[in-house]
Amino acid sequence: MKKTMIWPVFMILLLLAAVVQADPVQDNSLNTYKAGWYPNYYKQKGPMTCPETCKIWIQGVPEQEMSVAAKTKSINVCKFGYDKPINKPMRDGGFLYGNQFDKTPVCYTAGMSKKMQTSEKYYCLCIAKTTSGCKGSDLVVTEIKQPEWDHINNRSIIKAVIKNIGSSGAGKSIARVIDLSPAQPIGVPDNAIADTPALAPGDSTTITFYLPYWVYDPNADLEVTADYKNAVEECDEKNNSKTFSDGG
Repeated sequence: MKKTMIWPVFMILLLLAAVVQADPVQDNSLNTYKAGWYPNYYKQKGPMTCPETCKIWIQGVPEQEMSVAAKTKSINVCKFGYDKPINKPMRDGGFLYGNQFDKTPVCYTAGMSKKMQTSEKYYCLCIAKTTSGCKGSDLVVTEIKQPEWDHINNRSIIKAVIKNIGSSGAGKSIARVIDLSPAQPIGVPDNAIADTPALAPGDSTTITFYLPYWVYDPNADLEVTADYKNAVEECDEKNNSKTFSDGG
């Protein structure tokens, strides 16, 4: 009896309009979050529910919804997908979005035909606030200022702002700028480094790079990476770079 009743119940839950229950990503908020789709398998562990998935991958929480007809405590956002984490936006249209209910490690979804589909292998939308989820240091490049020309020394001056958004201090490190343009003069270095001082949590500093030519050729395309030698152990080693593009 229970098995025959569960499908109509899940169909109703999926088709009814959803309202926010406890949305981790708040609307109209300037808080900084890191979010992404993570598979509900981690090494040899799985299948997992979305709360378990988000905790083991990024110490985060799942994005949740609540149907007006639902009687469960949590409905987590899920989708059928691939076997590895998605590190960049996907636009191939090959995903079906659905819900994962309470402690049942199954993603339920319905397409345009309204035919129920299920999978024990799926993605969860996981969110973590970078400032609270990070228990160590975390260096990021928050700004790359417009390059200036040093007439006296015949060189470009490039300034960048590096900030420690983590919850503990970051030691001294070295940052690097790379000229991504293919048109820089032949025989001159297309990159430069600069020392970054130790930074307390929340502190930032402006560092200066020099390149021995004018970086507008005719456009400027630069990339600055904080702690490019990985001397500082950080919560997130993938958010250290920022690019700058400007037409000449």
